[in-house]
Amino acid sequence: MHADNRQYTWLWPPGWGGLWSRSSTGTCVPGRSMVDNVHLIRDVLEVSSSLAINTGLISLDQEKAFDRVEHSFLWKVKEKFGFSAGFIAKIK
Repeated sequence: MHADNRQYTWLWPPGWGGLWSRSSTGTCVPGRSMVDNVHLIRDVLEVSSSLAINTGLISLDQEKAFDRVEHSFLWKVKEKFGFSAGFIAKIK
């Protein structure tokens, strides 16, 4: 059974003029667990709160959701919402 959990973290801090992103693979990597991803989310939210930075969190469960929704529909929705082709390619 293959179980790969890839988590992407994106931040759009106001005034930074760009996007900060980080990709991490959580489970099925020696020495890592899902708890590492939970800690990453917690740390990002704590730092942004302490610096008074408005932060959005996007959480994608690629294992379950992508099995039930037409992929072509998801890509079109993301395009309509203004996500870049590079962002969509990372998710694919």
